[in-house]
Amino acid sequence: MKILIENATIVTMNSQKPIIMNGYIYIDKGKVIAVGEGVPPPELELADYVIEGSGRVVIPGFVMGLGDILMYAFRYIVREDENKLREMLRVLTKDEVVSILEVALTSLAMHGVTSIVSMVMDCEVLPLIARAVSETWVRTRSVLRNIDPQDYGTFVHLALRNVTEPDAVSKEIVTFGYYTELRRDLSTVKGALESIEGTIYLTLDRLEHIPTRVLEKAVCLNCPDTVTQVLTRNAIVNDFKLWKAGWAFVFTKAKYLNPRIYLHEVSRHIIEAHDRLALITTWNSKNLRLGMDTIEVGKSADIVILNFREPPGGPLPADVSGIVEAIADGDYVVETVIVGGEVVIDRGEPLMVGASLFKRVAKICESIRQKS
Repeated sequence: MKILIENATIVTMNSQKPIIMNGYIYIDKGKVIAVGEGVPPPELELADYVIEGSGRVVIPGFVMGLGDILMYAFRYIVREDENKLREMLRVLTKDEVVSILEVALTSLAMHGVTSIVSMVMDCEVLPLIARAVSETWVRTRSVLRNIDPQDYGTFVHLALRNVTEPDAVSKEIVTFGYYTELRRDLSTVKGALESIEGTIYLTLDRLEHIPTRVLEKAVCLNCPDTVTQVLTRNAIVNDFKLWKAGWAFVFTKAKYLNPRIYLHEVSRHIIEAHDRLALITTWNSKNLRLGMDTIEVGKSADIVILNFREPPGGPLPADVSGIVEAIADGDYVVETVIVGGEVVIDRGEPLMVGASLFKRVAKICESIRQKS
């Protein structure tokens, strides 16, 4: 789909031109083809879908991690208790679990989330997550943990068989990763790690004996400075005492996949509004190795449009610092969400799933409450 956004304030998060006060973005085949100031050239006006951006702010989509998306879906029922979650999964059908996941993913998109990196508690539910992600079109990387790396390929293959939209794989809407703590002899696992096709998330205390092929696709989680000095572009932490500007900050609790809850907690520790906004858009994306971090030509069109013109949003802040501060404080209204060039949320309404799904999930949840 060819999409034209015009007359908008654009927060590109690109250091060369971070903000365009009155500009346009042209999207085609999932990519940003053009972005600039003023009126778009005539050849860009023949779009399939035109979005009027007056009173709107366009930003890169929010990138969240590392909470379990399944735990997030059941957060008000199981309260981060893995045993309760497993009990819940035993009494629900696969279709019911997928429906609940679809509502959870859609609700996150309605908060401005375009990408999630999710630790997966149980690999048996990986096919259900893959199916829900492909149907809601919210970019999700499912990270497998607590498994033998030699089994990684088998679990991924089974999950891919449940993807309902083939483009979801080619456009990297559905992706996978692997997490391990390397605090032991690597001789038994380094060969298996080299064979993993996907991002590897590591907690390790030294770089000795780590194969180069592993390091090239590795992201460090809470690693000491001796390690992160080598991998500074791929460093993530979940301890504010370790965090540095330019790194990703993640929470392992599922509720922090919600960007408003995330921003509220982060604001207690990171004072600068620009740093908080950069964190949830650019720095998280770069360090988690997603790559959808700025609005610029050639990048994937993962974009959120915020409405500051109509209630309950607005008025549009008068200057650049005010715009950044409003978004970083969570004072925004999501109007449109575009992921990989596809409109997922339009005028505040989800397009990938219908209202009937929300009603069906409400009945499922009510049944769960009555039985508990």
